[in-house]
Amino acid sequence: MSTTAQVSDVEMINLTLMLALRAAVEKSPAQASYQYDLLPEEAAFVASLDLATIRVLVANVDRCFFRLRPGLPQLAAVPPGLASVLAVVRDGQGQRAIIEKPSH
Repeated sequence: MSTTAQVSDVEMINLTLMLALRAAVEKSPAQASYQYDLLPEEAAFVASLDLATIRVLVANVDRCFFRLRPGLPQLAAVPPGLASVLAVVRDGQGQRAIIEKPSH
């Protein structure tokens, strides 16, 4: 009888990303909010999660917490030096606009 816990690919992805996200928010909420596209209340929620809560979530959710970024195929097709710049600029159809259009 083995005492090794079996962890699915989805559980491993969720655990790894949640721990990385929480560590980033603890280090710099502003930087993590930018990098992970978090609202301030989402960053605060992530910071409030303890390891036990993260483990329970990961063990009981059988779907990935994270989705691929919209436009990823287009980013993969551009020259490497432009991908970072284009990742910041949204076409207006993203969930959150980084640069808001001025209202006149």
